[in-house]
Amino acid sequence: MIPEFVRKASKGGWYLSVWAQPKAKKTEISGVVEGKLKIRVNAPPVENKANECLLEFLSKSLGVKKSALKLVQGETSREKLIWIKAEEVNWQKLLNLL
Repeated sequence: MIPEFVRKASKGGWYLSVWAQPKAKKTEISGVVEGKLKIRVNAPPVENKANECLLEFLSKSLGVKKSALKLVQGETSREKLIWIKAEEVNWQKLLNLL
């Protein structure tokens, strides 16, 4: 099952829509908001720290290399679009964290 916050990319891989909340007590998934996966990030939104923390968390949660993730939209916004360079992704791992 593919979650509502994921779509197949035409160039291969997947797009993941995320709503990021920086400066949280801990990095965790906290639900789905307006069709986006809401992730609380334990890093400030300065010098790209929150984005790096987010990509590291997703890498571990999805079981893909961090180099397979790319922030393609929303570098300075809470709404982010992340491209995952992988043919197969175990979305259930992510859903289990909800």
